[in-house]
Amino acid sequence: ALVDRVLPGETYEGPVTPHGFVPRYKDNAVSHCVVANALFALGIWCGWWRASVLVEGFPETIVALNLIAIALCIWLYWTGVSKPGAHISGNGLLYDFYTGVELYPSILGHDVKRICNCRLSMTYWMLCGWSCVAKSYETHGTWDAALIASAALQWLYLCK
Repeated sequence: ALVDRVLPGETYEGPVTPHGFVPRYKDNAVSHCVVANALFALGIWCGWWRASVLVEGFPETIVALNLIAIALCIWLYWTGVSKPGAHISGNGLLYDFYTGVELYPSILGHDVKRICNCRLSMTYWMLCGWSCVAKSYETHGTWDAALIASAALQWLYLCK
């Protein structure tokens, strides 16, 4: 969220909600991609972590992310239903919890969907491919061309 906030980019507006809210976004995805990759590479180069760190910590990461996601969703639901104009469907708590009651939820001025989906998840996906390549090399002692191609294609797709 901090990197997203400080990186430069042109501001653009999203679609107007039925209640008149106009979300504003900073177009800094490419610079975010460059910074995230550079920081990951810097950490490897400085010896702060190994290139395979994302694969080695995968089970713990999945558990932590799921627990955080559940807590975040409960909090977003609770704060969403307490706001005027909340979208309560009338189809029950589980339906509203699943679909969401706020179109653009935010925490401390940060768009939750943008941070979770566009920054955290996509950055992890981008870097995890290279981490898998590194783990494969550490394990087998050779480079797997198919794995490198897969990581490179995912990386290019996400950079795009």
